[in-house]
Amino acid sequence: MNINNVPKWNSELKPHLDDYILKCFREGLDRDKTYWACASYLLLKNKSERQELADYIAQLDTINVMATGYIPK
Repeated sequence: MNINNVPKWNSELKPHLDDYILKCFREGLDRDKTYWACASYLLLKNKSERQELADYIAQLDTINVMATGYIPK
């Protein structure tokens, strides 16, 4: 993945993570690329936090609050 193809997170204009995730989807990134784009801005301390991010991305992608995701390798 070319880092130049990943949208930048303007945390002053849109400080919420969900705004950034949706922007990544609009730019054509899949769940895995969106995960890594978000992870580059967040401090994920453990597997539980990584799983929470993967689940949240899956929930926004499917518009289903019960969706679960997987942590990309």
